[in-house]
Amino acid sequence: MDEYSFEWRIEGVIPVVSTSQEFIYDFSNFINGTYDVTLKITYNNGSGQCEDTVVDSVTIGCAINTNPTCPSASGLFIGEAEPCIDYMVSFPFNSGISSISWKYNIHGVNGEQYITTTSGPGPFAVPFSLPGGNNYDNDYLWVHADITLTNGATCRRSKSKLLDCPGGGGGGGQRISIVPNPTSDSFEVKSLQDAGIHYIYVRNMFGNVVRSVATQNEYKIQLGGEIAGVYFVEIQLEDGSIEIRKVILER
Repeated sequence: MDEYSFEWRIEGVIPVVSTSQEFIYDFSNFINGTYDVTLKITYNNGSGQCEDTVVDSVTIGCAINTNPTCPSASGLFIGEAEPCIDYMVSFPFNSGISSISWKYNIHGVNGEQYITTTSGPGPFAVPFSLPGGNNYDNDYLWVHADITLTNGATCRRSKSKLLDCPGGGGGGGQRISIVPNPTSDSFEVKSLQDAGIHYIYVRNMFGNVVRSVATQNEYKIQLGGEIAGVYFVEIQLEDGSIEIRKVILER
């Protein structure tokens, strides 16, 4: 007898939203638009394991949150592009959000430092860098999102990350490779250690998405037409984790 497992994903939502055969999802916090819904079915037919993937889309045309509440801190994500140097903090879209003022601090090292303010329902992606000349090994990086809702209410959501940067460096076994870097035109994203890739977003220093691609294990991404500078590559893996890499575009 076949044994089935189910994995549902919705574009822009991390991690997996359901492992049930059927489920109900609340789109009231989404902005109007069209979103991919992916179902991956894994089953054993008696002779081995098989996998099928189905992608469909849903269009939201009336997603207006009339009673916004402060979103959970579970959606706040701190991505490390270069250990103890470059980071990107992200938060999913939410129609109840009017703006977010972003700050960070390193526990025991400095007070809160203002990063920027973003407006609208998102999704939000904010790059920032830590001051040089310090060894932050085993210190906690805290990121704070001071949120203003569309009804005028305010709240704060925070998340921390333990820094690992002995001697100013850090990192461990790499799951993603990006070459060449720096690049003058294009680069390839390759999955290492059998880490399946679900989606890739390339963002500029303002957090705006300039490229997006889906579902392969190797990608060649063209940055023709973009200005020289630093770009952040957000790689969403099939296990729900996220890898952040920094790419330098030279002209």
